[in-house]
Amino acid sequence: MEIITKPLDGALDVNFAGNLPDIEITSDGDVSLDFKHKVDGVFVSLFTETYTPDSDGNITIEIRELIESMLELNIPPTDEDTYHQVAGYRVFQLDFEEIDADPESTEQITFTAIKGGFQNYTVDDTDFALFNWLTWQERTKYVKASDPNFLTYFAAVERHVFITIYEPSATNEINKFTLAAGQLTTINCNWERITDSYPNATHVDVYIKESSTPLTFQQRFVLTEEYFEHEDLFVFANSVGGIDTIRFTGVLTESQQFSFESAIFSRQEREYFHRSEESFQKNTGLFRTRRQLLWSRDFFASKFKYWWTLGVFFRVITQSENLSSTLHRINNYTFGFRLSEPKVYQDYLKLNPSQVSLGPTEQYIKVPEGEYVLTEDGDQLIFE
Repeated sequence: MEIITKPLDGALDVNFAGNLPDIEITSDGDVSLDFKHKVDGVFVSLFTETYTPDSDGNITIEIRELIESMLELNIPPTDEDTYHQVAGYRVFQLDFEEIDADPESTEQITFTAIKGGFQNYTVDDTDFALFNWLTWQERTKYVKASDPNFLTYFAAVERHVFITIYEPSATNEINKFTLAAGQLTTINCNWERITDSYPNATHVDVYIKESSTPLTFQQRFVLTEEYFEHEDLFVFANSVGGIDTIRFTGVLTESQQFSFESAIFSRQEREYFHRSEESFQKNTGLFRTRRQLLWSRDFFASKFKYWWTLGVFFRVITQSENLSSTLHRINNYTFGFRLSEPKVYQDYLKLNPSQVSLGPTEQYIKVPEGEYVLTEDGDQLIFE
């Protein structure tokens, strides 16, 4: 038995799940496979299978779709500096044995796979993960102070994240975070968190550094106060194993549909079920560069998207996407989306809330300004 093609399995190697090759084996007889993955430091068997070679003695085992289905990324908590993407990567061990071989013939492959992939087969997965933040976003990104922003990196060995903070009269380099070896980590790059001691900062570079040399490219965040009438932020799992935030500035329109079901109870027709589906149409606004446009397609291709609004992440499903564009022109897209979990109750925090007294108990309820009549008389309130 001989393994001809296999994933990268060196001690410091990493594979993108979407780039995994089929395992190709030559053998004179049947081959058994024990497919394992590491759980809490111990390899646990997922399944066993026996493969019979073809007439030429070849066996092909497809593993890409299986491993891709086992990996997923999560939106990090906004109050943590670093987040271990424990479900975004796994270590696998494949034990092969040629059945009835004399002498005994066994092989073992141990490899790491992380979520995502890319279409450039001249680039080694390990090198790509070593020298890059896992994102396709532009290397200079304009942000607002409260925006959720993240960068993700797979550290084969312990790595240090440095930031250089630029102020009008000073520049400061800080060893900001330490990334644990063998882990996929997302770091919180919210402006207010990474510049908390530097209120006059204008822009920030974030990078991994080894000795005195930057290892990754320097991701730059530039603070902006540019105003957009229609501004929405979406956070999503990108196609190379990271978490990105994209800003769309075109018009947002909302529609809501209701459906009802009723039946006769005691000679009276009564509603016993209703469904409310809120949907939205969003224009991206004009893309300023070709790279912005191409990066936006990573958002539309993602199966894991969230709308950041009212300081909360709402998972969304995109629909009716129209992604046509013209080369050498300024382009924009229009797409539809809806919440993955429809709202059942009214949302009283859609606008800036005001506090309304509920009478002598001195309880308060927050309601949107301009939509309800405010009163000082608790007896006139409908809330009980």
